[in-house]
Amino acid sequence: ADPYICRIFEAKLTKDSSFRTICVTTVQEALRAATRNVFNVILWDMRLRDSISLLPRLRALCPQAALLLLTTDDRPTLESDLARLDVSDILIKPINLDMLLERICIAVDAPNSVHLSAPMDFTRVGQRIELTTALGTCVTRVLENNRDSFVVVGEPRVSVPGDFRAGLRLRAQIAGEDAIYSFTTRLLRSVADPIDGWEVQKAHSIRREQRRKHPRQPLSLTNSLEHASTE
Repeated sequence: ADPYICRIFEAKLTKDSSFRTICVTTVQEALRAATRNVFNVILWDMRLRDSISLLPRLRALCPQAALLLLTTDDRPTLESDLARLDVSDILIKPINLDMLLERICIAVDAPNSVHLSAPMDFTRVGQRIELTTALGTCVTRVLENNRDSFVVVGEPRVSVPGDFRAGLRLRAQIAGEDAIYSFTTRLLRSVADPIDGWEVQKAHSIRREQRRKHPRQPLSLTNSLEHASTE
């Protein structure tokens, strides 16, 4: 949110050619940059206006980027619409610049989420979703939510199976907060605005595939009964 801090971060991150950076100070600039470029990292200041509502769309435009949030809250929490974005790290300001670079490198080398999955919502913008066909699985994100369909990001920002085509039936799956959910759907058409993607039919019914974090395991028990006698 602060142009001066942007310049300091940019100088640190571009030193020794560690990263190439694009710095912005508004959400609108960020959306334009994400539409035109493919990023490996998003470093986001939560003080930017409308972060809660617009960060999911930015996340969708950068489906495979490591997402790091900057905050002044020493006990940060994530709302559900941010929890589903697979946040890699939360950095509390002020932060040492060497530590900033280290945490970014860790997030890039070993992508991970600091938060459990959010409540199940297949069509929420920014939601990670897997689309599986006979030839493979596309791991992508929801870009737009329409009345009877939703749009997901396509190539070249994500890899898609070779049989992707309009009319293809496939299985969609997400990890919810308490289980894994799936439904059968079909690709309606390819789209090219604002980026290349696919329009997908919404579900008529959703299946809950796993009801527990850890599946039940069979357990064998041996019972014995001792008879006591008295005189």
